[in-house]
Amino acid sequence: MIDAELRSLGDAPEPMLYPCRIRHTRLIPTAHSFSYSYLWAMVPIRWNGTTYHDDHVRQIVPRWMSIRSQDYLSRGGREGLNAKLHQFLDHQEMHNEDYPYVLLFTAPRVLGYSFNPVSFWYLYSAQGVLTAALLEVNNTFGERHIYPLTSDNSHKYPSSPARPYHFTCRWPKEFHVSPFNPRDGTYSLATVDPIQQSTINSRIALITTEGTAKLIASIRSTAPPFTPSTTQSSLRLLLSLSGIGFSTVPRIVIQAAQLFFLRNLPVWTVPTPRERTLCRRANTPETWFESTFHAYLDHQVRSFPHPVILEYWPAGIPDTPLHIIRSSSVEYHTVPGEEEEEEEVPTVQVRVLRPDFYTGLARLEGRVGFTGEQDALLCVSRPEILAEILRWEATAGLQLRDLSLPERIRCRVICCMRAKSLFALRSPQSDYLSAMDQYVMAQCDPGRRSEYQRRTVQILFCFSLAFGRWGMFRLQIFAAQIFGVWALLRLLYAAAV
Repeated sequence: MIDAELRSLGDAPEPMLYPCRIRHTRLIPTAHSFSYSYLWAMVPIRWNGTTYHDDHVRQIVPRWMSIRSQDYLSRGGREGLNAKLHQFLDHQEMHNEDYPYVLLFTAPRVLGYSFNPVSFWYLYSAQGVLTAALLEVNNTFGERHIYPLTSDNSHKYPSSPARPYHFTCRWPKEFHVSPFNPRDGTYSLATVDPIQQSTINSRIALITTEGTAKLIASIRSTAPPFTPSTTQSSLRLLLSLSGIGFSTVPRIVIQAAQLFFLRNLPVWTVPTPRERTLCRRANTPETWFESTFHAYLDHQVRSFPHPVILEYWPAGIPDTPLHIIRSSSVEYHTVPGEEEEEEEVPTVQVRVLRPDFYTGLARLEGRVGFTGEQDALLCVSRPEILAEILRWEATAGLQLRDLSLPERIRCRVICCMRAKSLFALRSPQSDYLSAMDQYVMAQCDPGRRSEYQRRTVQILFCFSLAFGRWGMFRLQIFAAQIFGVWALLRLLYAAAV
């Protein structure tokens, strides 16, 4: 009985560590294969329907190895893993009560650091049958995608050495992982039930649209699992494997360099993430411009003369809930002859798919005078209503002469940088100042206006000098400051001599 096998782990199972080996085999267009050692941790999330240690930080080895709930499912949050899982399954319309046993297999944080290419959530029924799984995939671009899977044949194949795989599934690819593969085709998963076999043996194949296997990735345990809190003999093994997490990204970079320089594989650019994909975290300027864009949306919707409700999902901002903005004219009316019936108010859903949308507004590349039309980084349910909202001249009447002299100078500099021409000095308001610019200049206080202009100039320089890489731009600024100090010291020294 599987129930007996589940109970054999104990009423309060401890997390266990699995020494593993990961192998990648590329079949087409050119053969390439590599493998490396890995360390996976198994953490019980639910056990017989009871939440198991649902803290936001779960210590595997105190002060050394841990699992943090903020690294899984939704970004951030102080909830425990089971609470986040409960929310995710509800959102996927999967009934939580159908899965009283849940195990998470993942790479733990080591000394606070971890990069998880993939984590497996195994979901068991009340009878102990592995009936569903979640594959949580992270790429090196900071994005995350979760595939909810149900088994094709978990009930068809009994446990036997001849058929070691007990959970299989096939689903379309929706997430960009490797720059050497486009975002199309399908995945095929075959995995052993770790409860029945006490081992890890999973294989994922990428199938092209023509039905040809292109890439096979597998992870297999290489030694029996052990509990670090009680197995003193495994301390040496634990010490030897704990550095694996730090080497995951360098290994990926080395293999990518081999595929690009030695195998001459073509590179696919990072596509716009799908709506179900969790985008990367916003950097400092993106976070700042998001708050400005949010305030601009709020101002436009609230001043709109017609009833409308706007639901706004920001991108890359952890712990940020859905924002619901209502126009000031939203009110409930009773339909004549009917009692307490509410008039339907149009609702617009706006979801930003990637945080560089916000700095794109500052640069105005491809979004001059953003009007709410469908943007590559924006998903809008009713774009015609959003366009009408943003065309509403709630900030009409702004003139540059109303601004202070420093603000007028900065406006002209911004227009010239956007136009990449000094001719923009002649008519800065005509083409190179957006509606959001005018909102900030007309509605915000002087401090906010100055900060907005300063950050806009920074973003324009960042894309001109550092290809939009904020970290590289900050490094350039630091290098320029060091050079300036050195030059000043040289001048002072020469004057003294």
